[in-house]
Amino acid sequence: MPRTVHVKRRLLYAFCVAFLCLCVNFQPAARANAEPLQGKQISISVRKSSLANILNQVSKKSGITIYFVDTDLAPYTNIDYDAKDKDVINILAELFRGKDLLYEVISEKQIGVRKSNKKESPSFSERDTLVTISGTVTNEKGEPIPGVTVKVKNRNFGTTTNEHGKFEIENAQISTILIFTNVAYLTQEIPIRGKTNLGTIRMQEYVGNLDETIVIAYGTTTRRLNPGDVSRVTAEQIEKQPIDNPLLALQGRVPGLVVTQTNGMPGSAVKVQLRGQNSLNRVNGGIADTEPLYVIDGLPYSNNISGIGGGAMGLSQVSAISFLNPADIESVEVLKDADATAIYGSRAANGVILITTKKGKPGAAKFNVDYSSGIGGITKKLKLLNTEQYLGMRKEAFLNDGVSLPTTPSPYTNHDLLVWDKNKYTDWQEVLIGGTAHYNNLKASVTGGAANSTYLLSGGYSKQTVVLPGDQNDQKGNVHISVTAKSNDDKFRTTVSASFLHNKTNLIDYDFASNIFLAPNAPDIYNADGSINWAPNPINGNPTWYNPFASLLSKYSSTFNNLISNIDLNINILKNISFKTVFGYNMLDGKAFSPMPLMSISPAYRANSTASSNFYNNSIRSLSIEPQLNYSSRFGRSELNILIGGSYQSNSMYNQTVFASGFKSDDLLESLSAASSFFAINTSSQYKYTALFFRGSYVLDNKYIINLNARRDGSSRFGPGNQFGNFGSAAAAWIFSSENFFKNIRERVNFGKLRISYGITGNENIGDYKYLELFGSTGVGVPYQGSRGLISSGVSNPYYAWETTRKLEVGLELGFLKNRFFLTTSYYRNRSANQLLAYALPEMSGPGTLIANSPALIQNKGIEVIVSAKWRSTTNFEWETGLNISVNRDKLLSYPNLSESPYALDYSVGQSFSGVKVYSFDKVDAKTGTYRFFSRDGESVESPNYFTDRIAYRNTSPKFFGGLSNSLSFKGVSLDFLVQFVKQDGIKFSHKSVPGTFLGGINNQPISVLERWRNSGDNTAVAKFSQRFDQSESYFFIDESNYNVTDASFIRLKNLSLSYTLPSRIIHWANVASARVYVRGQNLLTLTSYKSGDPETGNVGTLPPLKILTCGVALNF
Repeated sequence: MPRTVHVKRRLLYAFCVAFLCLCVNFQPAARANAEPLQGKQISISVRKSSLANILNQVSKKSGITIYFVDTDLAPYTNIDYDAKDKDVINILAELFRGKDLLYEVISEKQIGVRKSNKKESPSFSERDTLVTISGTVTNEKGEPIPGVTVKVKNRNFGTTTNEHGKFEIENAQISTILIFTNVAYLTQEIPIRGKTNLGTIRMQEYVGNLDETIVIAYGTTTRRLNPGDVSRVTAEQIEKQPIDNPLLALQGRVPGLVVTQTNGMPGSAVKVQLRGQNSLNRVNGGIADTEPLYVIDGLPYSNNISGIGGGAMGLSQVSAISFLNPADIESVEVLKDADATAIYGSRAANGVILITTKKGKPGAAKFNVDYSSGIGGITKKLKLLNTEQYLGMRKEAFLNDGVSLPTTPSPYTNHDLLVWDKNKYTDWQEVLIGGTAHYNNLKASVTGGAANSTYLLSGGYSKQTVVLPGDQNDQKGNVHISVTAKSNDDKFRTTVSASFLHNKTNLIDYDFASNIFLAPNAPDIYNADGSINWAPNPINGNPTWYNPFASLLSKYSSTFNNLISNIDLNINILKNISFKTVFGYNMLDGKAFSPMPLMSISPAYRANSTASSNFYNNSIRSLSIEPQLNYSSRFGRSELNILIGGSYQSNSMYNQTVFASGFKSDDLLESLSAASSFFAINTSSQYKYTALFFRGSYVLDNKYIINLNARRDGSSRFGPGNQFGNFGSAAAAWIFSSENFFKNIRERVNFGKLRISYGITGNENIGDYKYLELFGSTGVGVPYQGSRGLISSGVSNPYYAWETTRKLEVGLELGFLKNRFFLTTSYYRNRSANQLLAYALPEMSGPGTLIANSPALIQNKGIEVIVSAKWRSTTNFEWETGLNISVNRDKLLSYPNLSESPYALDYSVGQSFSGVKVYSFDKVDAKTGTYRFFSRDGESVESPNYFTDRIAYRNTSPKFFGGLSNSLSFKGVSLDFLVQFVKQDGIKFSHKSVPGTFLGGINNQPISVLERWRNSGDNTAVAKFSQRFDQSESYFFIDESNYNVTDASFIRLKNLSLSYTLPSRIIHWANVASARVYVRGQNLLTLTSYKSGDPETGNVGTLPPLKILTCGVALNF
């Protein structure tokens, strides 16, 4: 039972307090991670009592042990005191007001009280000045905080704030630092810097993990009361990664989410998939579009966009999310289950990603500046043949084919054997993609405001080069502004925010990565005079290769301007009713220029060639309006929230490409008027969307939660009569740890919640106007009678409707040992029906496809586990760990009449639909040295049948994946790192075309081909070399078989951040509030047995993601 401890001797009191502090310090967790008893509200009423007796009653009612010396409290008797529903801190502050007494929080259950000696003062030199320091302490809302301990750093004296939040400390050094502490708020240090009146000090409220605010659709909630499944990535986690795309900050941090960077070039597309592939839809480009819905400050936003050129670099698509500065993001929430996503209706089958940008914070103006610089390079190189091995392969290929080695140069096929230097070796990986990229990033912000208005203004500039040859770079400049204002009576509040980013790239419209397979004895890049070396063929003077460095003369450039703006108006109509309207507008404009100058063409061909240029223009406009009416009420033990709203979105897109040729001079390539001919292609589309939505949330006793969501959507992507659909969900949660039967184990298991949700969402990712028969130009060619022809893209079908996904999820959340350890497990099952598929038309009907609903039913199900641990949290040391792991399995449950459909060769009922049917590899024939495969009947054949013999499956989807994060801090040093792990199969790079052929000199091979068949009777896994191109069919079968399936699992040190915050005593002279130096890295170390390039992309033909190391400094004023 708690009690008040009376200590007779002051020395003994000091020993007891010191001993208790030491014990608390070595406990596994600190009070900051627990529910502090000092905040427990109690009531007390005494008359004519001594202070010692009052403290005794406070101790009994609150459960806190209070230590004091009897003689310190002896003068205070005959006290009348009343307190109703006040916490212990406020009670002590009121009792000690006007008395020479101080209290000190020892632990969550222990407080020490001692006498304050105003005469004592710290030691100081004769040159120091003693002053009286005063100020007012408030919370973030501007409300005064009583009972805050204000202490002089490294000295044994201080005071507490009164009921008005005011404090005063006498005899303090003019250069001292004050520490403000309170169990309900985060500790704060303020350097005096000669000031005697500090004005207002705003303290940030301590919020436990369960009660931190998370953003959900059209509102906010807490982790404790959320019946849905939402994952959150904070600004602090994002800013510790040297990335230019916010989506990359989600890798390894969000369970169920697979984020893949498709290319190592700046701004390249990022593939995002949440809980598997929920659609068979291959309408757009033959690839299922299963991207989540992205919403930035309430405005729906596209991720990967196309139509701006740069295809040779793997930039036929760019990520529009990369046009948002990561430094401007406050948080990213990933909505997964039906409860979290159904209110977004037809666009939420693949999940929703909410991005919230930063807003201003009240208080004195704070200016922050951050600069970093770093380098980057490829993570891994392939092991390819050297010159001796390569030429040996070529000669052996002739021998295997019974053909004599050539003795005279040919126009195309033997330059490596007869024209090029056979003693030369060039590591083309090092030359073409082995350079060093440089990164420079500067960002600054200023924020502040009063209780009724806040502001934030931030800006940034970044420049990064690439690992490719030449002077290539990507530059971005951005500005972000946010202003919030509210009326004095808090009935009206508005927030206006806008982010503008300008992106300029100067790159090469050429894929250097594909040229790493140049023959190792290919010619020198430059002649002795510095000109481009075309290595002319002695028999005709034509070039014997395409020199990749000639593309440096064809510099691709592009510019993007991206504006995202938002106005949020909120009016409290009545006590429980508020009206809110969110206006969003996005403007994204892009243009690009891709020239082909004559100087980039071999002199042998220039006479019959002309210079040409391509001009690209892209424009996207998006407008969103969402009015909302919210009712919120508390009555008895219940809380009810009802939201009714509407949504309107209009999106227009315009693309234009102009092909111009016939320029007389390379200097005129940017002038259309200088071209003798040109041809233009343009496309435009408009998409409109409208909806009504409802959400009802009921909470009883803070432990029983019910949520209902409903939405009716209308989309212009469907034909008349099918443009509207209904979606909705129901969810319930039970916080069973609040039940009486749980109290016996509550000391060990502090929190327990069981949740379940079920609902229907939709998918409309099929593009615009697909229900109509669309026509396009026949393209570049000779016009017929002065006019160009039109070609149909398919047959109209106004009858298809939404894809629907039914989501079921059950989750369990447990908190252990005062929530220091937290476990979340989720089981989900998503079933998608009414699949939208493209059906190829018979040739007699003309080109194109017919889009229609399919009766196929597919399923994704899986388990996600999240474990978080706070191993230790003290004043000087903190250590937190997070682990997440996800397992997803997909299956085609049913497909009526599949055998009669065009997809009979692609899918099988009961099998994974994300896999691919392939040929089944048998062996390399020991007699002939050729590849053989199993037929459907089990026979070994050399040429399997496409229609009947694809009997194996190849699936590169992850088997399981996740991330392990750690965050450690000791005094001013912080270390954070994230390890990403993926268990998966990948495609083995076993050959380039037919090993032994020339193929324009771009046919070097992986070193594994040396384990080939050489003589009759050899048992090998690699076929014999051949210089015959008619052997390519056999290698086509190999590429489309399970032969190339290999383990591509990896463990990657995804992110590392090491920082040091300089002590205040070092930087106070410069009027700097804080200063931090740091080192950050991305993709620093990868452990894998995969030998075919980077395991994340699994594609040797593109530039892989780079490993990056930066260092920087951040200053706060």
